[in-house]
Amino acid sequence: MPVYNTYPPYLREAVDSVFDLDYDRYEFIIVDDGTNRTETLDVLKEYEGRCTIIHQENSGISASRLKALSVAKGDYVVFLDSDDHIDRDALKVLNGIIREHDPDVIISEPPRYLEDYRKIEARNRFMEEGVVSKERVIEELCRLHINGIGDKYVRRELYQDMQKHIDTSFINGEDLQQSTYIILKADSFYYSEYPIQYYRYNLQKREYYEVSDLNDINFPVPAYRMLFEQHHEYDGFLPVFKQAVMNSVVYNAFKICKVSLSGKEKADLLDQLNELEIVKILSGIKAGVSPVSSFLYAVLTRRHYRLLTLLATIYHKIFGLSNLY
Repeated sequence: MPVYNTYPPYLREAVDSVFDLDYDRYEFIIVDDGTNRTETLDVLKEYEGRCTIIHQENSGISASRLKALSVAKGDYVVFLDSDDHIDRDALKVLNGIIREHDPDVIISEPPRYLEDYRKIEARNRFMEEGVVSKERVIEELCRLHINGIGDKYVRRELYQDMQKHIDTSFINGEDLQQSTYIILKADSFYYSEYPIQYYRYNLQKREYYEVSDLNDINFPVPAYRMLFEQHHEYDGFLPVFKQAVMNSVVYNAFKICKVSLSGKEKADLLDQLNELEIVKILSGIKAGVSPVSSFLYAVLTRRHYRLLTLLATIYHKIFGLSNLY
């Protein structure tokens, strides 16, 4: 569990959910990633002696996970974010799957709380319970459906040498590159419909431009390089990947169009968006995608920003932005 200035009630709930597990054969490692919030540090002090707590200078969530892996001894690794919580029967369920099927990776999509614990987002199950092929997993990964690392329970030895293959500077998309690395390295997979973890999502409801650096939209770049530049046998999934990432780029463009900025400020942001590496990569992928996505993407890349703003308004009223995914 990486921790950095986590809201204390969420952190306490996350840690307590681990101690409340109906299973006792596990080790619990917390990595304090340079927390400077006194209230958060006070919560961590409450658990000293009950689990392994490592303190380090602020290095990011990827570096924190690597630090935990360097001392972990368990056969499998489960990552839990410090504002989420794990189901009481999670490890018991996972252990049953491991005993019966012995997979390298178990995948389970976490339910998401949209407003604290008051409303839960319905889960879209992309696979059926049971053993699943590597090709099927890669297909869903390319669709950006299973890119989280917290929804994967992984044989620890697969993480060996990961630090040589991922960019720890990524703060958005770090899960996707880690998931891609693990999926490429693994041979066997099991999909579980059991809700292992529960994930808090966008509780603060901030606007896009207030919380994200524009470069964060480059998050699929490491996955692209691993899948298609290093492993050409997966080139057949390029259309699926292009469709999903194109939708992500258009989604962010639409959000820029909807924020309260002047026309020039929006145009400047959209110009920066058009210069991103992922946009250039998408332009070089010749695989076909849906006509609607192609049209919206062409409006963006040809810099017809007034038309894009109008389309964003219409699309939002009719479908809602989330339908781009």
